[in-house]
Amino acid sequence: MDLSNISSSELFSIYSNILEELTNREVITTKNLVGEMAEYLVIEHYKNNSSLPNLQKAPPSTKNIDAISSEGKRYSIKSTSTGLTSVFHSVDIDSNEQQFEFLVVLKYSAFYKVEKIIELHWNQFVKFRRIKKPEMRYAISLNSEILKESNILYERVD
Repeated sequence: MDLSNISSSELFSIYSNILEELTNREVITTKNLVGEMAEYLVIEHYKNNSSLPNLQKAPPSTKNIDAISSEGKRYSIKSTSTGLTSVFHSVDIDSNEQQFEFLVVLKYSAFYKVEKIIELHWNQFVKFRRIKKPEMRYAISLNSEILKESNILYERVD
């Protein structure tokens, strides 16, 4: 879509209309637009790939998970445009209790195009998690070691 001939004011108006429509469709239910966009895109990626389990969005405010598979597996979904995920607010750093079966990380480009979707199982999350300061919560960094060991579900090719 060529947007170059549309004024900046019109672009902002279109953006507002898009947000309103996504809210009406209940794709967006919080103020965390980037995170909810990642959740939606990941769930759609799973639904559109027969080799992957069918995911459904977890009920609002479900602790530690964002989606549930038809087999009952719990999925946490994170996104990043820098290589470091946001922190896992609900995962207690003083506990080793398993909080989910899979972590899916969606890597965005600087303009929020999907670059990569990777999947890790709980033991890989435990291996690669790092405490992020000052929050003192776990986060994941998409370094070369984690990319080598994870299941890469999608990688954009330009």
